[in-house]
Amino acid sequence: MKNISPALLIFSFILFSCVQNKDDRNIKDTCNHNIDTTRIITSNDERLNIHFSDYAIDPAIIINNITDNQTNIEVSSHKIEWFDNEKETYMLIDKQKVSLKDQLTINQVTNLKKYNVDFANNWRQIRLYKYNNKEILLIELVYTPCTGLGCSVSYYLLYDTDKRIANYFGTYAERHEINLFNYGNGEISFVSESNITTPACDQKKYNLYTMDDKGIFQLQRKEDGNPYEIDQYYSEERLKEYEHLTQNWIKEVK
Repeated sequence: MKNISPALLIFSFILFSCVQNKDDRNIKDTCNHNIDTTRIITSNDERLNIHFSDYAIDPAIIINNITDNQTNIEVSSHKIEWFDNEKETYMLIDKQKVSLKDQLTINQVTNLKKYNVDFANNWRQIRLYKYNNKEILLIELVYTPCTGLGCSVSYYLLYDTDKRIANYFGTYAERHEINLFNYGNGEISFVSESNITTPACDQKKYNLYTMDDKGIFQLQRKEDGNPYEIDQYYSEERLKEYEHLTQNWIKEVK
């Protein structure tokens, strides 16, 4: 058996000591001896990419803001007008005003904090989904020109064109393509991605939200009352042998 360097053992111990203390809503590093550090063949990023791809709903139309200054957009039968001034940033979607002012993300974007959506001042991409007689717009919102950490933040507007309801989510340094999903029940779902950073390791948390009859995306829970959740731990170097994935999910990530 080869000798294992003490430095590697210490690094492995510190990396996998990262867990979230939900009771006091603070981020702490505590020891967890139950994490299996056995080298894995397929990275968890690959496993999640395959899983999400299997259940993704294909958008009918995708439009990119190539010039960064498109303000009048036609998406199938829907018309979107974009406005950005000192007072507020807003859209007219089929003549219905949708303002970013005073709006917070539904999910906690980084370290248990929700973000103010009105930080965004531009749009990057618009997707139109047509599924089960519903038409949903998914609009990626960003700040331009961005600098530093702000370049890693994106906001997503999910808009039911029938109910005219807006839902806002956010991501930081997202690792997987944002999409709408159907997990075999005919419902339209969204998977949020939240970022948690500690001195020991980085963590991504995924939660499942499903659109109700009113056009609102609601957090989905298991029969025991706990939310559907995936926790992905990874090292800064993205070494596969230092990854870990825990899942309490609607469908198994294989």
